[in-house]
Amino acid sequence: MVRSEDWKQLTSRLHLDLASPAFSHLGNRQTFFDEALLVLKPERETELITKWKIPFDQFLDFAVRHELGHAFCQEADEVKAERYGERLRKSGPISCEAKKQHNLLAEVP
Repeated sequence: MVRSEDWKQLTSRLHLDLASPAFSHLGNRQTFFDEALLVLKPERETELITKWKIPFDQFLDFAVRHELGHAFCQEADEVKAERYGERLRKSGPISCEAKKQHNLLAEVP
């Protein structure tokens, strides 16, 4: 969890989308979340809603699923990670298109 006050500086330094509420470093197996997902930050909430067009009460779930899409399949591609996240939302098992050795959900019945 990264303090919202530090989020834009961190994402800017890493050349990431400033409006993103989360990101993962696959090589280090780390995921980072903007604290605004859990702590009321009205200005940041407005920025996120404006950029992503998602009701804020669904944002934490959206961000976690998306980052799990990256993590489970060791997938750097944003579109594919979102697809995997959507499959998780529908409570279905996901199958990674590549790198199946990293598919942690493939073994879940």
